[in-house]
Amino acid sequence: MTVTTTGLLGMTGFFNRNRNLVSAILMLALGACVIWILIPAGVAEPKKIKYAALSPSYYPRLVAVALMMLGAGVLLRTLTEKKKEYKPAEDRHPHATLRIFGFFLILLFLHCH
Repeated sequence: MTVTTTGLLGMTGFFNRNRNLVSAILMLALGACVIWILIPAGVAEPKKIKYAALSPSYYPRLVAVALMMLGAGVLLRTLTEKKKEYKPAEDRHPHATLRIFGFFLILLFLHCH
């Protein structure tokens, strides 16, 4: 028996089937935005740098490229895998979402103090 759920915008299973595709596109877009918009606009580059790793934009660019590579990997895997019907986990605890939210509240509290 297959259980279908109502997804984003009321379309049955739309978000559940395409969440990896959406995530991959967002990772690629965010990485590209960081490399071509945010770094040039927000990082002051000295004219002469002895080593590339000493550049102020080196590590942000490295992280953005890694994000884009992960996004490309997720996109490739999503486009090559067979479509599956979404079924919610049967062994999920009834209060799992509440427990996760509580855990994040504890982390936030510990971070602020």
